Amino acid sequence: GIIEEYGKLFAVVKMEASTDEARKNALEWIGRNWDTGHPQMMMVHSMKLNHSLQLGEVQYQDPYTRGMNDQVQAQMKKAHWALFNQKLEQGDTSQLCAEIDALKKMLLELNPSELHRSKLQDQLDPTLICQMIEHNAINAEQIGNIVAFLVDEVKDYDMPANDEKNDEFRAQMAGSLSCEGDVDIPKLLPEVIAWVSDKLSQIKLDKANFLLKWLQPIVEQQGAELERDFMNDAIAKGEIELSKTQCWIAANASDGDAADAAVRLAQRRGVMELLRSEVGACVRPDFPESLILDRQGMQGLQNNLQLVALTAACLLEVKTAVEDPKQGMGFWPVGPEHMKQMRDAVMQALTSPIQMAAVRMVAQQFAMLCLQAADEADKSVLVEEDKFVAMIEKRASAIANTENAVVPLLKKRLEDCVASALVNVEDVDMGKVLAENPFAAKCFGMFQVEIVKIYQMADAICNLNFVVFYPRYRDMLAGKCSE
Repeated sequence: GIIEEYGKLFAVVKMEASTDEARKNALEWIGRNWDTGHPQMMMVHSMKLNHSLQLGEVQYQDPYTRGMNDQVQAQMKKAHWALFNQKLEQGDTSQLCAEIDALKKMLLELNPSELHRSKLQDQLDPTLICQMIEHNAINAEQIGNIVAFLVDEVKDYDMPANDEKNDEFRAQMAGSLSCEGDVDIPKLLPEVIAWVSDKLSQIKLDKANFLLKWLQPIVEQQGAELERDFMNDAIAKGEIELSKTQCWIAANASDGDAADAAVRLAQRRGVMELLRSEVGACVRPDFPESLILDRQGMQGLQNNLQLVALTAACLLEVKTAVEDPKQGMGFWPVGPEHMKQMRDAVMQALTSPIQMAAVRMVAQQFAMLCLQAADEADKSVLVEEDKFVAMIEKRASAIANTENAVVPLLKKRLEDCVASALVNVEDVDMGKVLAENPFAAKCFGMFQVEIVKIYQMADAICNLNFVVFYPRYRDMLAGKCSE
């Protein structure tokens, strides 16, 4: 299991977490053993920024969105196996070969030894298995042996606590294979492959989270040093160049900056300029190499800035529409708590797989709430109910229109607020910056928690990057000045 396989790791983390030997061994384990579909050092980098890291699937808090997402995923899985069965019934085993190869790859990621590779080739030869199926030369006993082998492989790497459930699946498949008559291979194989694939994916995550948990003390105390060692080694080996970084830091320097703050301000100005990009900063051809570990984080910050701007624009559109004396009610019928609920619902909708469809549903519900509130307050509404609901829905979804001028205006104002706090000689209170700006307080006051989080993550990225690259940034700017 995972604990037995990584028993040696305990010796590493039991060392004094601040020692050079602990850092050296941590780097060795990072490079040798982590293969979870994420760049290894990026996981340590994220742990340092967030103070912890747990890998797993996105969890939707809203029951409606979660239900819709689960339904979409179920339909996609159903369609996948329907196509698999259709091809198999037609004698086409190409997808079966691909599925077996995928399982072998996942198993090799858990144990890449040559002995294990040879064992997998003997027991899971996709070409041989597919040929046997094509010529109807495989029987229940042979399929049972393949199932037993796969279950044993899963148990080798799964937690002992799951042994009983894994054995239950083995027994279930054995029961299906012991029935009289021919085995329904197209029905049986998808169930086996899907089960093994899901189990291996979970084991992969458990393995990564196990390592992250045990390395956390070292990362907490020496995260910046770990990252500096990693980057310096990559640069020395020629794996990373800094030509784009040199242009980036120089382009964001200012002659008016005080000498003792020049590097900090140039770096933070550069980070903010990337966050303002109309395209994803991480796909820009001039993205600096020194921020390579922050590609995902920068994209996340851009997404969050866009999310706040879109939600604020949606609320502004809706409020303007409701208060319109001709097409709307001419007054605002609901209280602040309902506006907060609308904000949360729109933000959830915009992060869901169905985005604008979900936004329209939220708008419909809010329009009905406004009508109900007006009725309870005995205020007359001249507009027809159906027309009012349709109008609110249209105005809410207007944020998706590329010609909408409200969204880019709010996005720029929001970025200006974040920049005024981030590009500063000293640490700044983001909440205070918002409160002191009348426009920001009016449009973004409801988003203070979200905006403060955006600022804090951007600030953390800048601080960690500054510690790792300060000497190089300083020398680059000194070279610029000498020219």
